[in-house]
Amino acid sequence: HVHRKLWHRLASNELPSLQPIWPRISKWLLQAPEGTPPVVFMTMMWGSMGNQTWTARFLDRAMVVGIPRFIFISPDGNLLEDCEEVAQSHGRKDSYKRLLCVRSFSRFMRPYDVNNYAKFVLLPLLLALGMNYAWLDIDIFVVQNPTSRLLQLADVLSADVLTTDHFDESCLNHGVILVK
Repeated sequence: HVHRKLWHRLASNELPSLQPIWPRISKWLLQAPEGTPPVVFMTMMWGSMGNQTWTARFLDRAMVVGIPRFIFISPDGNLLEDCEEVAQSHGRKDSYKRLLCVRSFSRFMRPYDVNNYAKFVLLPLLLALGMNYAWLDIDIFVVQNPTSRLLQLADVLSADVLTTDHFDESCLNHGVILVK
């Protein structure tokens, strides 16, 4: 697998990288067995949704339904601790670490800058590493693992990008995204 060779080279620091995130993500990708769907899901959180356990419950649900690879990104140390607890809990049951917790840069000035930054900062990196990128907003409920359905839909439609729209309007809502 050509991408695994690249991941090995980046993980071993054989190739120079501009940022330390490249080897970190490469090492994480290598943990998954061959045949794991080539998709990395992401979400982020900062602030509060009125419930201190929201993030942990969302990430736990993502692991319970079987999402194969998931990155949680946040500038909030407490939320990253919650993420690490979920990763450790499921890490005892899984054959590889499916949940990666990543600290983003500090909060930006405008309210949604931190969200938009997190949503798109790793997109080119993941595509360059040969992965498909999927985003799930943290305010949704994951009923089942969406991996197969998203990949199937993209193939049937010959689409490189899938995104949701609002249920009551015809406008984009980038709450669920797949980029191939």
